Amino acid sequence: MLPDESFSSFQGDRDKKPELIHQQQLLVTPEGEATSFSPPDPVRQPPGQATLAVDPPSQPDLVGEKVTRSDGRDAATVKPAAPSEAFQRQRPGPTEVTATARPRTLEICAGSGGLSLALWKQGFDATGVDWQGNRHATKIPLLMRDLTDPAQQKEVEQKRDESDFVHLAPPCGTASEARGIKLTEEDKAMGCPEPKPLRSKACPWGLPKLSTYHQMKVDKANMIYLFCVSTIIWCCTQSPPVPFTLENPSRSLLWLLPPMQEVIVKFGLVLLHTHMCMHGSKRKKESGILTNRPDIFARLVLRCDGQHEHAKWGPMQDPVTGKWIFATGEECEYPDAFCDRIATCIADHYRTAPRRAPVHRTKRTKPQQNRLRIRAQVGHQSKRLTTMCFVPDRKPPRRVTWQADQPQNVPHGKVTAPLTVGPARLDKGDMVRETGFEQNGDGTGVTMHAVIEEIRNPTEFIHESLELEMPWRGQPCIPDRTLKVIVETLQKGSQAMKDKWSKSFIREAFRIKQLRKEEEKAREHLHPSVRKVTDGKETVAMKELLENLGYPDAGIADEIREGFPIVGKFEHCPVYDMKPSEEQNEGADPEWLDLKAEEVREDLEALHKRTKDDEITEEVWRITCGPDNPKSETALGWAEGPMTRDEVSKRVGGHLWSPAHGFGVKQDEKTRQIDDFSRSFTNACTSTPDKVSLDGVDEILAVAKTWIELMDQATKNAGTFWARWQNGEVTEHRMHPEFKDKKNQRLKGTCVDLESAYRQLAVREDQKKYSVIGLPRGGKTLYYVCNALPFGASADVLSFNRAARALNFCIHTVAGSVVTNFFDDFVCIAPAGVADSMYARARMMLTELGWKLKKKSIISPDYEFMLGSEDIIL
Repeated sequence: MLPDESFSSFQGDRDKKPELIHQQQLLVTPEGEATSFSPPDPVRQPPGQATLAVDPPSQPDLVGEKVTRSDGRDAATVKPAAPSEAFQRQRPGPTEVTATARPRTLEICAGSGGLSLALWKQGFDATGVDWQGNRHATKIPLLMRDLTDPAQQKEVEQKRDESDFVHLAPPCGTASEARGIKLTEEDKAMGCPEPKPLRSKACPWGLPKLSTYHQMKVDKANMIYLFCVSTIIWCCTQSPPVPFTLENPSRSLLWLLPPMQEVIVKFGLVLLHTHMCMHGSKRKKESGILTNRPDIFARLVLRCDGQHEHAKWGPMQDPVTGKWIFATGEECEYPDAFCDRIATCIADHYRTAPRRAPVHRTKRTKPQQNRLRIRAQVGHQSKRLTTMCFVPDRKPPRRVTWQADQPQNVPHGKVTAPLTVGPARLDKGDMVRETGFEQNGDGTGVTMHAVIEEIRNPTEFIHESLELEMPWRGQPCIPDRTLKVIVETLQKGSQAMKDKWSKSFIREAFRIKQLRKEEEKAREHLHPSVRKVTDGKETVAMKELLENLGYPDAGIADEIREGFPIVGKFEHCPVYDMKPSEEQNEGADPEWLDLKAEEVREDLEALHKRTKDDEITEEVWRITCGPDNPKSETALGWAEGPMTRDEVSKRVGGHLWSPAHGFGVKQDEKTRQIDDFSRSFTNACTSTPDKVSLDGVDEILAVAKTWIELMDQATKNAGTFWARWQNGEVTEHRMHPEFKDKKNQRLKGTCVDLESAYRQLAVREDQKKYSVIGLPRGGKTLYYVCNALPFGASADVLSFNRAARALNFCIHTVAGSVVTNFFDDFVCIAPAGVADSMYARARMMLTELGWKLKKKSIISPDYEFMLGSEDIIL
């Protein structure tokens, strides 16, 4: 809270117009009078760096003599502090820079944590704070705190009280003047939402009569702004003052809040203005950096030199998701260069020694083009598909040129009334993309040019449409192993297929029994906790089967037995496609989890201290270790606990372990336990090069449509049908007479569901320190070590689906059943005459390899499968 002050004097009347100090820098003179000066005018200032020339670092005072800029104009009254005085503290804090006592920094509203990463590299003990809903991909572990909660503000204040430098970057969304910029008519026509102003210079606390939603956003932002003010006051009232920086756009209405104006005047703070394009940003954005130590951060003041291109402002539509993105939102995350320069400034002040930081996480992207292509093949075409089959509204752009006596002003954008552009006559709806001119060499005038797009007329639309190949016509693209079983079944008939695959399955079941002793021998070295989780799995027989059939990921059988990693860099799995280079991301080094282990534990225990017990937390505890629950996770060996900190350290072999937050989600009448490995940064320490493809509803439809398409071809062509394989080859086949009967062409299906699927696979023993979870109970944290794969670790998605894909392959090649699988759900679709036998063989294949099935899935496929334009119905 404010020392010797009250927030009441700051809040004032929301409708009262404050005294404007926008884009001014204020200082307190030696006589105690407030003075101000304007920052360099971006228009008048010559290109290059606008530096503050300061006196040598022998003067300890922050105020004193006049300082001039390099261009000779008066700039400010500033003198730097001696770097050594920062360690002469009258409060707890580091006294010297050593390996065990490093200066501490705090980044509030850290976003991606880029500045904390840069500070860490410069030798600081850096901590970043943001809230759980942070949309940025964090580069290093952050503390999760909601600064609109007074209790959590106090927890951040405890960290602040130990800090030697504080950086604040409060969200500027509600205070942005960009909200007042009107959209173009073209953007409105394309469906772009127009943001509404939430504040004004006259009403910096928020406009009156806002909607409930917008009022909530403004109120929450105001709480964060006031917390920033209290932090500034704390920094300025320490002895000596703690350096701080607060960054926001130069035109942000945050600077007009009365409490912000008061602290600027009272403590003589300086607002430095810089163009972010000079620090690595794509756009020319002017940011203001408020600080009590301009002598430290003067090097950040840079003006655009005009030697680089700027990206455009305004709204953009994501080509994959279809969502509208505003350029201002893209500029929220600091460029790496800006973070490095702030860190360098404060590192020079404290004279810290740089150090190597572990690899940090890079930003992730989530394209969905493969999914959209599959959907298009079953009749659901999305406008987001970049290679979609459709006729654009306008013709391809074309360039037109013409002669003119002098440059002409041709309006850009969508044409709203008939317009002549040189030789082209444009109608309403056409587009002018760009224009320009070149001076003629003979001095007779100029050559104008423009790029235009014209609307197609109805005849042109029809002509183009007839040339398109519709993706939903013909046979969908499905895996060759699935198509092979379908074609063979249609060729040979139900009885021949039943005889063939029954013999195949009996041979494999006999071989599994022969290899039981080898399986036991392979398990001798396993830790008891791993052995208990994977008990019954026939991994030796599974590996032999996969190798004999040429499956490219046969090593998955060993990992099913030995356990899977939770973090680290995963190798490419050949059964999946690698992500394109633009989609690949580098996970952080797991060393971050060791470096931040204590901080992560404190963060989790603080969260659980605030958590009140309720029906869901009680049910999660009962599922995990309830004494009256014989099927609890601890009773089944899936987890060990509850444990204290020391007991966990003893179990995992050291104190460098980072726990995940365990919580529950109500699904119908069932509570599902979730382990939040994102909060603990564990998921960020996973690098997977593969794009895991799952068989969802669209893939089920594709299989069903393939059955229908091939039988329909044979019916119309006297029993002949053609199959198209993934390599583009087309083969001709004859359908068995039994499928001529319409009754035998009706599809039936069912789902074979694994029981507690993730819990049937183990965590590798050397990775147990990454599988610790904490549950809240009575305001305390109960720790558990997960022996089975937890539900919430991103690495487990790849690990489990590798196992499921191998099982899918075994079901196709040994049992001759057509199935798709979405995680643990194996959906079997087949014509009525063969559906029962296919289902039975798929179920027996899974149980023979040691996998447990849910009882509700052990039923015959009595449900008729109907393929409709919108849904599938079982």
